[in-house]
Amino acid sequence: MRKVFIPKFTTKYPTTCAKFSSLVNELEKIDNELIKPTRDQRKEITRKFFAEKGKLIPNSLIFHFCEACYSSLLAQVKPYSFDEIELTRIENKFQPKKEQSNQLTKEISETDLKDLEKEIGQWKNYQEKFILELIKELNDKTMTERERERAVLVELL
Repeated sequence: MRKVFIPKFTTKYPTTCAKFSSLVNELEKIDNELIKPTRDQRKEITRKFFAEKGKLIPNSLIFHFCEACYSSLLAQVKPYSFDEIELTRIENKFQPKKEQSNQLTKEISETDLKDLEKEIGQWKNYQEKFILELIKELNDKTMTERERERAVLVELL
């Protein structure tokens, strides 16, 4: 969002952009504190799950599992899922930031907000590319591990 908002409005709304940038930094701090460690664990568990099956994560993000495989993955990921209490705590941390964000949007003209909405639509394409890059990164890690294992086997032979 910062990549869309700041460049577009930095000259027209300098104070709002400064506030928005500060708000995004606060949001990232909360994310890094409360969510990122769990997200990273889930990503690694998913990557290892596919690697153990001898597969890479499909770019389509459409997985076809047998019931036993799905249950196995779910059991591995479940300890790194948020329960209702944790979700409420996280939501409570983000709520004041959401209110700040709503206040900031009131400082921007309706026309500019509509333009921003269009750009956010394009930004969603960026999110898709980000997910594909993340999958590639995880798959590359799996491939590197496989190559390392093969090299060890070759040395042993």
